[in-house]
Amino acid sequence: MTDSQKVDDYIERHSKWSAELEQLRKVFQQTELIEEVKWGAPTYTLNGKLVAGMAAFKNHYAIWFHQGVFLKDTHNKLVNAQEGVTKS
Repeated sequence: MTDSQKVDDYIERHSKWSAELEQLRKVFQQTELIEEVKWGAPTYTLNGKLVAGMAAFKNHYAIWFHQGVFLKDTHNKLVNAQEGVTKS
């Protein structure tokens, strides 16, 4: 099974958030990032380095950025899900 098929399955299994996950996926697919599956969820890499991922949970879905602390957030939209725990 290809990574693309695994992501299809992941989105299908999380039907509550499938429309939102599909939208996020389309945005990622418009970039040069490579779609992969790590830890059972869709992730996106560049030159073999982890950049971002998305996940679905019971009551929410999320997009996360590896080393997100280094992103410029001039509009204050990003939230650290583990404030005080994660450093980067």
